[in-house]
Amino acid sequence: IYNPASMIPELFRIFSLPVSGYQFFYILGIIMGAAMIHLLSRREKLDTVEVAAFILLGIFCGWLGSRLLGATFGQIARLGEQPISFQAFREDFQTGGSFFGAVFASLLFAFFYSRAFFRESYRRLWDITVIGIALGHAVGRVGCFAAGCCYGLPTALPWGVSFTYLGRNPHPMAGIALHPVQLYEAASCLLLSLALLLLWKRRRFPGQIFSLYLAGYGLVRFLLEFLRHHDPSETLWPGGLSWFQAFSLLLALTGGMLNRHFAKTHSLQKGVDNPFQVKYISQKSNRREEK
Repeated sequence: IYNPASMIPELFRIFSLPVSGYQFFYILGIIMGAAMIHLLSRREKLDTVEVAAFILLGIFCGWLGSRLLGATFGQIARLGEQPISFQAFREDFQTGGSFFGAVFASLLFAFFYSRAFFRESYRRLWDITVIGIALGHAVGRVGCFAAGCCYGLPTALPWGVSFTYLGRNPHPMAGIALHPVQLYEAASCLLLSLALLLLWKRRRFPGQIFSLYLAGYGLVRFLLEFLRHHDPSETLWPGGLSWFQAFSLLLALTGGMLNRHFAKTHSLQKGVDNPFQVKYISQKSNRREEK
């Protein structure tokens, strides 16, 4: 969970406005991810205007999803102290957010929008979108490290790091060496993006890269959560798995099932991505066999 309005220290100023490390890497991640999607869309020979609209709307949905999930967890964290209220939810929405919410909302948007406007090529669009998401996510996580949020558990390893501030307040783990779990995730997402890019050039069917991203990131996030600090409100039961791990497992399982589904239907598609056309081709083939 982050609060970008109060992240310090600042890296530089634009006129009189301070720019924190978090804000810089967050925006840089968006730019790099969008640039990657746009570049690959040209290689896929997709409509660049439609892709540009897709990227801009996807960024907005990612921002909205991050705020909604952050505000929701803020409400959950205070369940034992105060009842749920719209005023508190609005305050959390205005000041907090979640990277997982951004990724999840972006994927949902990509699924529905592309089905409506890229009916003949939506799986190919999904493939290049997740490569950009993984790259942008990697850069954005460096911002979390700069801010001291999303921190890890204490460690005696030589690369353990300590933070002084979290937002404008003293860091709750100040002076204690912690796992730089933000950098672990940044490196994992960068490697995932590069691996998907290489596989994209050799993919066996449209949608393969998308499904591998879901499975790969879900597994990475599930494992890294064991090294991350969690408040009691973020766990399914005391000392148990976190909500993020539950989401991660769901993401990984979805990726595995989609990969199997895409591979199974690829032989029927005959170069068409639309599943309704696949159904039509399959029915037509069955009629021929009956005759």
